[in-house]
Amino acid sequence: MSAEPKIPAPVSEPAAVPVSESLVIVSHGQEEKIFPLSEGGLRIGQGESSQIPLAEDKYASENHASLKVEGGKIFLEDAGSLNGTWIRVKGRLELKEGDEFLVGTTRLEIRRTSA
Repeated sequence: MSAEPKIPAPVSEPAAVPVSESLVIVSHGQEEKIFPLSEGGLRIGQGESSQIPLAEDKYASENHASLKVEGGKIFLEDAGSLNGTWIRVKGRLELKEGDEFLVGTTRLEIRRTSA
């Protein structure tokens, strides 16, 4: 009687790593800072109430702009800042992965990151 060959157990695929959008600050010669984006919003500016603080950027207003996530879409809205938000935004603009914008002299970028 010959032994039947053993069939190896199937190898399970690794679980997918969740991916989400994040805001990445990439200037001022500092290490990149990553701020996860989720439904709701984040305030950007020099003010103490900002979730994305730019205290060292003298061209950023106290309450400069906000990022809002609604229905999976990311919107940038200038908050009436003195110097504007470049992509020159007056009002609200939908952002996608790879979009960059300036608040004061700080360059920010929307990127996909692993959660």
